[in-house]
Amino acid sequence: MTRLREVTKNDSAKVPTSRQLYAALREEILDLTLAPGEPIDEKSLAERYGVSRSPVREALIRLDTDGLVRLTPNKGAIVTPLHLEEFPQYIEALDFVQRVVTRLAAINRSDSDLAKIKERNEEFKSAVAEHDVVRMIDANHGFHLQISFAASNRYFSDIYKRLLDEGRRIQRLYFRSYADNPPKHRVAAHQEIIDAIADHDAERAEKLAHEHAMRLSHRFVVYLGTNRVAEFRTQPLE
Repeated sequence: MTRLREVTKNDSAKVPTSRQLYAALREEILDLTLAPGEPIDEKSLAERYGVSRSPVREALIRLDTDGLVRLTPNKGAIVTPLHLEEFPQYIEALDFVQRVVTRLAAINRSDSDLAKIKERNEEFKSAVAEHDVVRMIDANHGFHLQISFAASNRYFSDIYKRLLDEGRRIQRLYFRSYADNPPKHRVAAHQEIIDAIADHDAERAEKLAHEHAMRLSHRFVVYLGTNRVAEFRTQPLE
C-alpha cells in the first residue's frame, strides 16, 4: 500500500502532491483505516503531511467525486458512511445488473474484450498472491467493469460502475472475512466466468454471475454476524 511518511516544517524532502495525498487517503478509506462516517479535518491533514490546505482540498474533492468522501458546505468533510440497512437493496441491484452484463458479455464479447478481461484477472491474481488488499479491491473492480464493457451497452456499464464503486468497502470486508487471503477456489471463480464468456455460454455466465453476487452477500452477512462491525462506524439513514 502507498503510505506517505509524515513530514515536518523543517523536512527537506519533497512534500507530497495532491495526487499523492489522494492516493494515500483513498487507501486509508478503502482499508477502513479511516472509518465510515469519520470526520476529516483539512488543517490536521495539512499539518500531518507538511503541506498547505490547498492540495488537501484538491485530494478531498477527488475523493468526493469517487463517492468515498462527503463534502458539505461549512461542515468540512467526512468519510462517506456505510448504510448497512440498505445492504439488501444494494445486493438486489448488484445481482440483477451483474447477471445482465455478464450474460451480454458472453453474447457480444470480441477477442479483444476477452483478452482485456483475462488481463484484469491476472492483475487480481497477482494482488491476491501479494496479499495487497487495496490492489485486490481495485483489480476486482477492474475485472468486473471490463466484463461490462464487453457487454456493449454503456447504460448498463454506467449503472454497474456505480454499483461497483459503492461496493468497494463492502469488498474490503469480504476480503477481511478471509483474513485478506481468499481461498484458491474463490479466486478461481473469476476463471469460471471467463470460460463461460469465452464459450459464448450466456446461460452459464449469468448463473455464475448470480452465484458471485450471492457469495459476496453471504460472506458480508457472516462477517457482520461476528460483531466485528464494531471495528468501524456506520451512520443511520438521514
